[in-house]
Amino acid sequence: FLPPAINASCLDWMPTSGFPRYLAWRQGNGPSCRFYRFPVLLAEIRAMRADVLCLVELDCFPEFREALDQEGYDAAFHSRPGKADGCGIF
Repeated sequence: FLPPAINASCLDWMPTSGFPRYLAWRQGNGPSCRFYRFPVLLAEIRAMRADVLCLVELDCFPEFREALDQEGYDAAFHSRPGKADGCGIF
C-alpha cells in the first residue's frame, strides 16, 4: 500500500529505473536523503486515526516510535532474523 502522495512522487520505483532496493526517503542521493517521505507517511498515519498500526519491513523504528509516541501510541518491534528491518506494532 502506497498512499497517493507517495505513489505519485516515486519515480525512482518505475520499472525503467531497475527497481531500487528501497524507495528514496528524499530527492537526491546519500545519507541526507533518508527522511524525505517520513512526513508524508506520518500525515497518512495520522489521517487514518487507527487504533493499531503494523509497519512491516521497517528499518527506522526509533524515528517512528518517537513520532507516534506523541500521538499516544505504545510501540513494539520485532526484527527479522539476520536483517536490520522488521515489524513495528503501534
